[in-house]
Amino acid sequence: MTPTVILLTIVALQLQHLPVLGAPALSVCNTPHCSQSAAEILRDIQPSADPCVDFSQFACGGFYAREQIPDGESSVNNFDSLANHNNALIRSFVTRNDPNAPVAPQGDLAQERNIRKFQSLYGACMDKDQLTRVGRRPLQDEVRKIVKVYPVLDSNLHLHRRDLPDRDRRGLSTLMGYNLKNGFENLFVFDIQSDDLNPGNNVMTLYMWGLGLPGISYYSQEDLVQTYAKIIGKMFYYIQGNGRPLKNRNVPGIWQLVGRDVVAFEVALAKITREADDMADPDKMFQPHDISELDQLTPSLDWTLLLQTAFPQDAPIPTTLNIPTPEYFRKLDKLLQDTSRRTLQNYFAWTVMRTLGQHLAEPFTEPLQELTKALTGQSGVPERWKTCVELVNNNLGDMVGHYFIKDAFQGNSLTAVNDILDSLRQAYEGSFTDYDWLDVETREKAIEKVKAIVQKVGYGSDAPNVASSESIDEFYKELEIRPEDHFGNQIRSMAWITARRFRSLSKPVNKKSMDMPPQTVNAYYDPTQNEVVFPAGILQPPFFHVENQDYLNYGAIGSVAGHEVGHAFDNNGGKYDASGRFSNWWTNNTLQAFNEKAQCFVEQYSKFTLPGPDGATLHVDGRLTLGENIADNGGIKKSFEAWTARYQSDATGKTYNNHVLPGLESYTPEQLFFIQFARLYCSKMTPELTQRVILGDPHTPPVYRVNGVVQNSEYFATAFKCQSGTPMNPANKCSVW
Repeated sequence: MTPTVILLTIVALQLQHLPVLGAPALSVCNTPHCSQSAAEILRDIQPSADPCVDFSQFACGGFYAREQIPDGESSVNNFDSLANHNNALIRSFVTRNDPNAPVAPQGDLAQERNIRKFQSLYGACMDKDQLTRVGRRPLQDEVRKIVKVYPVLDSNLHLHRRDLPDRDRRGLSTLMGYNLKNGFENLFVFDIQSDDLNPGNNVMTLYMWGLGLPGISYYSQEDLVQTYAKIIGKMFYYIQGNGRPLKNRNVPGIWQLVGRDVVAFEVALAKITREADDMADPDKMFQPHDISELDQLTPSLDWTLLLQTAFPQDAPIPTTLNIPTPEYFRKLDKLLQDTSRRTLQNYFAWTVMRTLGQHLAEPFTEPLQELTKALTGQSGVPERWKTCVELVNNNLGDMVGHYFIKDAFQGNSLTAVNDILDSLRQAYEGSFTDYDWLDVETREKAIEKVKAIVQKVGYGSDAPNVASSESIDEFYKELEIRPEDHFGNQIRSMAWITARRFRSLSKPVNKKSMDMPPQTVNAYYDPTQNEVVFPAGILQPPFFHVENQDYLNYGAIGSVAGHEVGHAFDNNGGKYDASGRFSNWWTNNTLQAFNEKAQCFVEQYSKFTLPGPDGATLHVDGRLTLGENIADNGGIKKSFEAWTARYQSDATGKTYNNHVLPGLESYTPEQLFFIQFARLYCSKMTPELTQRVILGDPHTPPVYRVNGVVQNSEYFATAFKCQSGTPMNPANKCSVW
């Protein structure tokens, strides 16, 4: 008897004492795929838990008891597991002489170049001997470039000059332009995105940033700030000092002072930086400024020179930029005026170190590993192959994705996923007439918008066309990858990616491309294009499989699809119309009713807590997570309605596969729908990562993406016969869509 059959038999016996919650309408499926699906569900659930008390424990109790966070990681969950599965496949492509490595047909020069390029990138990353030989020298060279561009009279980093003014507008502007050009950290970050008012055009947006810690609230944690200063000092010692392993010795005093100097500047920078939830409101995000206005906001910088330094010679410099936080740039000028040249030089040297230091050999990466552990609780470092595959995904994602879709996205997956997406949009459209708070004028605009949503599934078809080796070869041709220069490959890749984005600014928005390579385990909604995007990477088990029962696919990828469509009508995405234009298409009364309903979610989720580092109680930020919570709740509701319509229309299962899984006969398809939904979010995280998620992630922590949603679902309460007033079926529920 196979282990799977044994497991099914044992759990089936365990279930015999449970009440039968619903009678299956269809026969039991005993195909190998059904047996495998059932075995995976049975491994994760905890039948002894009461689903009406803690549904996450019921659906994931087996997972919680079984899984441990691996060394080198800070979490374990089904998103990570699928990403690891996808990356293992990528690893086989990029490893020379692997049996699964692709071989170009004779005479196919484009494929030959593509394969050689991504295998060279991976091979250089894996070559630890080469990393050891070059040591810290490549990063020292980058620091020297900063010192040369922005010299300092009393520098900690050499190249002393005696003829320097107190302020150097040209030098500072050139330095920041250089950093921008190469993709290094700066005192702001940029993005090229659709113009809110003309979504067919691109606009450059500058966002406030420059902090080495994940958010401004971290700078109020005294112990962490002190640890951060010590880590910075150690990194300077390894790169700029004598670089010998410290063992039990302290960092020399000069580098301790540099660490404290940098942190003091970042503390001051954090004080002029706005909170993360402030940055999500589209009403505040589109504020175009011309260059002269920027010069007035920040006289310490020559913005024309800065952008000329950053942009490729063949790309026109924009005359207008979007500045969502002009007050930040105004306050930044005062900070620059009050900060010494030496502090600024130290700060910019640190930004380069934390951007590029990970690409060195040990012990030079040790301080950055300490920082990662402090922020995420991660013990150890990931296996080297995982790091190198991630670099390939980041730098040549579509190139290696070409082979991923050939291997992992075949058959009628594309048709099946589009069919699910179509039904989700129809469910939203059909429900709009059910809401008495939605007046006729707004309802018509909502229907127009949901009908206009564009669906992109699998991979991008332009810039590049991932299915075409020739298109990929042409797209990446200017990116030089050398088989024995790992550090240089990263420098060139970052600069190439940045230059490509700058060049796109003067072009129309490409409506056929994807912002993610196809192997990515994620999905997104773009309000300015009114499109939902599903890379092939997430269209794998447990999220989706063409042989899955319909209730499993709708509980999983259907809920994700409903979530993404729901973003078109959340507190932020709902401010864009059917064409993607930022526009108020809501009447005042309907908008007021929406805001009142949304406030219910803010209050509900703000009561959820989790333990953080040292046992501290962390509260979910209901305002920060509002858009994601609206999408979660509406998404599962609409997915259930879309699936139910199909299920009820096909009682014999001739069209849609809703047959019962072996060993799970005691559960109804409705219950298995919700179980499969919850399993997506089975997750364990370190307390440090939990804190990071709560402080800065717009998504609610996984346990409440399950329990928060089912508490608001009448469908869930009916499926599991939860009495009113039980924890998962409270009398007061929140609902928008």
